Amino acid sequence: RLDQERREREERERREELARRERERLEREAAEQRAREEAAAARIQARRDAENEMSKFAVRLEGSLEVSMPPAGTLLPGPMREEANVRLTARTSSLMGGDGQVCEQDFHLPADMASAAPSVVASAARSGMDNVASALQLQKMGGQGPLMLMEPPEMDNWMRCAVVRATLKGLAALDVPNAASVSRVARTFDCRTESGVLPADHPLSYQQVFAQMLDRIVEDPSS
Repeated sequence: RLDQERREREERERREELARRERERLEREAAEQRAREEAAAARIQARRDAENEMSKFAVRLEGSLEVSMPPAGTLLPGPMREEANVRLTARTSSLMGGDGQVCEQDFHLPADMASAAPSVVASAARSGMDNVASALQLQKMGGQGPLMLMEPPEMDNWMRCAVVRATLKGLAALDVPNAASVSRVARTFDCRTESGVLPADHPLSYQQVFAQMLDRIVEDPSS
């Protein structure tokens, strides 16, 4: 009987120990989850606070796309000298930079046009944004405009984002014609791209983050 009581006591203690460990595990996981949620909330709040301190600028790029038939007898460059059956024309403009370069290319088939469309539309968007960048540089020379607050990498990022977003908007608006019948189709699109600049003394500003990176490299070149 004593052995039976001892075994029951040991089994009870074993179960209690398992239950205690399970409670501790659950409490530990709950604490870790709370810590993750609090850290995520802190990051979101920090971003909101930073956005409230930003100086914000935006550029709007307007574009047009035209699918048409090239003049009869138009031949494509290259040794094959295939006849051009479809033409894609893309152009962009902005209030600040004016008209960009007209980007036009002929193709043998609509499928060829669809494959090359991203390159054509991106070239038109890039031309429009190059004009915007030039206008911004002129403003800076006069002591005005967003570039008085932006560092060159921040401007480059803004311009590149604007090109990508305008390209995607243009491709979404593009109609690829049926191979059997190509008729003139014109489409327009516009894209507004915003950029924010933090004060130079803000801990998340480009200047501060870049300075921290340089300090880290100096302290530990292998990092």
